[in-house]
Amino acid sequence: WVYNDIEIQAGGKNPRFMFDKYISPILNDMNKRNVMNNFQVLPTGVRLTTNSHWAKFLKDSLPSGFQLIQS
Repeated sequence: WVYNDIEIQAGGKNPRFMFDKYISPILNDMNKRNVMNNFQVLPTGVRLTTNSHWAKFLKDSLPSGFQLIQS
């Protein structure tokens, strides 16, 4: 697996609700599967390390107004 540091930046209308509805369940599943590390809460969203498969899955699942930045 190739591991990436990614950042999810929240935005759009009601970002907290959208994060809780769409992103939190995925992050919880990733945590249970032990496929993420270095989780940090940021003022603009969250940062974590995961493999390329889960990074793509998160990117494809983002609600309108959210961004996924890979570094």
